[in-house]
Amino acid sequence: MKILKIEGQHKLSGTVHISGSKNATVALIPAAILASDGPVTIMGVPEIDDVASLSILLEELGVKVSTKGSGHLIIDPTNMESKFLEHDAVTKLRASYYFMGALLGKYKKVRMKMPGGCYLGPRPIDLHLKGFEALGAEIDYSHG
Repeated sequence: MKILKIEGQHKLSGTVHISGSKNATVALIPAAILASDGPVTIMGVPEIDDVASLSILLEELGVKVSTKGSGHLIIDPTNMESKFLEHDAVTKLRASYYFMGALLGKYKKVRMKMPGGCYLGPRPIDLHLKGFEALGAEIDYSHG
């Protein structure tokens, strides 16, 4: 076991704010559109670009997105519509693929550009698509 030993003349003190998990947040945001009885509040949301991009995609679908205090995101899918997700945020954000499952669950169909994101090596989404097919979805790939 490693040990961190701090030696010095001054006692350590202060506060460290730990924000929420990025990976949990980017999954919860698209899942919030499945709510049918009003707004969903997600707490502990980190202030990161991925959250802003996902919020843009929600707004493209007619979802009302707002904040309440630090780290609270309110998502109201009451007036949501099924639309083609073609905003550039889809191709810039790997986590946009979470909308595939959420929209399939809500509307039984989804049309969107292929998710993108930073290149961190091969990260195909074919396993997700195969899972959708196994559940009865028909996948149609087209360019453009």
